[in-house]
Amino acid sequence: MAPKITFHQALFGYDSGHHLLASSLSLSADVKHLLAVATDLSGSSPSSGFEFSYTGIPLAGSKYFALFCTWQAHEMPRPGSVWSQVLFIELGDLAQLEDLGVLRTLFRRPVDQNFELYRHPITFSSHIRSERKLFGNGLIAAPRVLDALYKTPHRSVVILDTEETSAEELIFTLWSQQWPKLRRNFRFSTGSFADRGAPKSAFDLQVAPIMSRRLWQREDQHLVLDLSDKSDQHSDPSSTGGWIQLALQDLVSPGRTGLRDFLIVFGSDIEQPRAAFAKLASIYDSLRTGSNTSWRRSLELIAELFPNATEAIRLKESACEISLEDESELSINHALSTVLFLVTSPEAGPFSNVTVNLEHLVEFLWSHRRQDVLTLLSESMRRPETALAASFAESVARVVHSSDLALIGDRQPELLNLMLRLNPQLAFDEQLWSSSPEVQWRAFEVLDAIRMRPEEWARLIGTMRPGFTAIPARTLVQRANSFALQGIFEWLSKPDNGEWLPTEQWRDALSEAAADQLQTTEFLSPLRLAFCAWLAPPDIARALLRSSRPDIQLLAKQALEELPTWLRSHTAFLLVTLGLTSTEESGVECIVRSFFDVHEQLARGQYSGESWRLLAPCLPDLGFWKEWDRCKKLRKAVRELPDGYRQLVANALLESSQSPEQEKLAIRISKRHLKK
Repeated sequence: MAPKITFHQALFGYDSGHHLLASSLSLSADVKHLLAVATDLSGSSPSSGFEFSYTGIPLAGSKYFALFCTWQAHEMPRPGSVWSQVLFIELGDLAQLEDLGVLRTLFRRPVDQNFELYRHPITFSSHIRSERKLFGNGLIAAPRVLDALYKTPHRSVVILDTEETSAEELIFTLWSQQWPKLRRNFRFSTGSFADRGAPKSAFDLQVAPIMSRRLWQREDQHLVLDLSDKSDQHSDPSSTGGWIQLALQDLVSPGRTGLRDFLIVFGSDIEQPRAAFAKLASIYDSLRTGSNTSWRRSLELIAELFPNATEAIRLKESACEISLEDESELSINHALSTVLFLVTSPEAGPFSNVTVNLEHLVEFLWSHRRQDVLTLLSESMRRPETALAASFAESVARVVHSSDLALIGDRQPELLNLMLRLNPQLAFDEQLWSSSPEVQWRAFEVLDAIRMRPEEWARLIGTMRPGFTAIPARTLVQRANSFALQGIFEWLSKPDNGEWLPTEQWRDALSEAAADQLQTTEFLSPLRLAFCAWLAPPDIARALLRSSRPDIQLLAKQALEELPTWLRSHTAFLLVTLGLTSTEESGVECIVRSFFDVHEQLARGQYSGESWRLLAPCLPDLGFWKEWDRCKKLRKAVRELPDGYRQLVANALLESSQSPEQEKLAIRISKRHLKK
């Protein structure tokens, strides 16, 4: 069932003066006075024609628009008397009605002084459509009226005609074509014998008798159209083009062109709606007929016609929206043209207040036109910065993958600086630090300039391949300060990084921090403990560590195979060293855990100088000619341990031996009198 609309009404006419006679609505004194004046004759009526007319005016400060029909009341004793029936249309209903011409069917001329009809509201079915169509003189005049009404919005348009009915259909058709905001502000009359408007409330469109031509021409604020003059170039509707032709097509066949829907959607936030009609129609014509090559021109047209950044926001935002699900070449080009216009065009200023999801656009373009995005970004950097250009750069920085940075750094190094400055998180990817030394140094200089916190530098160290990066170890350690070791530990904890052997540069840069860690931290994980002991100078590690420390005991119980390969040998030497410098039972575990491994490494000569310098001070002298036998020095060191402690070590070695050779070695160590 079609929705019903209720209209209040009132009747104005002569009764010892022209005033309100009946109403279904309680009216304020101001509204009564306003309508009493507006519904009366505006001047001397012509001798023929214009027996009735329609007038529409907004009622300021209320929720109603007043539409009234005025009939000449020749039957009344006072010459010039009229009847005027007023419909009070709520603004919400005015917006919903598609065909405003049908409202004319609701007007009834008073009969026999019976005013009871006008004391009750009128119920109306909103689905009713007018059967009258635009044709004949109204159709011929339409281009001229459209041109005058919307191209000179600051002037009141007056149509001169022989009777009001020839222009009546055109006016109601024009009114129906308008969007709600323009409708409720549109002031019109199909029968004005003098100007109905005042300076502050000028009528937009009036129809007047031809005989009153001189009256209107004396007043410069009116634009007068004489419909009897057929010489105008717009007399033939087929001779028009552009937005006027589009609007004319919509008047004849409402809804077929899509213009009306476009106006309803995008006319809502326009401050001066009448002035915007031609602009919106021109833009719609451009958008619907525009090809890929002219898409940017459509955006420029919007900016040109609506230069105020606070106006037509909805239209500007819609023009910048691209369907990201459509991956056609046309859609991609539209997206690129839109971003290009917003970021680089000097004419994009009117779009400065528009909320554009540049990140989605950039993400869309990044997957299809990556190099175009980078070229556009590079170009935008050479122009004065705008809010949209800055937003574009930030969006690119968010969608760029760190794996792209090496390529960007090689081809467009200025963009590498920008990307890292806007999104420092891009630096935390190993691939960047595996690129060329030039790219690495550019990245480092940017990060150094933005003054990252020491914790972030530590994280960066954990991201790099410290053994291969072009940035000096001491430089990075200085930036990370006391957090430097944390970065290395992060690196070591990653899968497949256990075989990394730090360079001497890194060892030297971290040695002091490692010694401090050994001294100040009571319990370190096996990996951290072994690593810090490897980094620290041998004499420092030997002086700071004791076999009784809980973390040393945990390290002694852990299989050395769980440590990186390059740490295993040094850790074995460390445990033996701590066991030899101890006389407590905790030292037994240290010696037993690594004695056989160290003895075999000494026999084969497969150990580092740092490992030997750690152990050597704990071994006895064998005399000048026998110092070369480091295995014998180790065995003698164990045999010369205090008796009770030596026996514990010997018994533990015997129990832990896993081969005849190890068992024989353990037995030899347990007999102090043996020299070998």
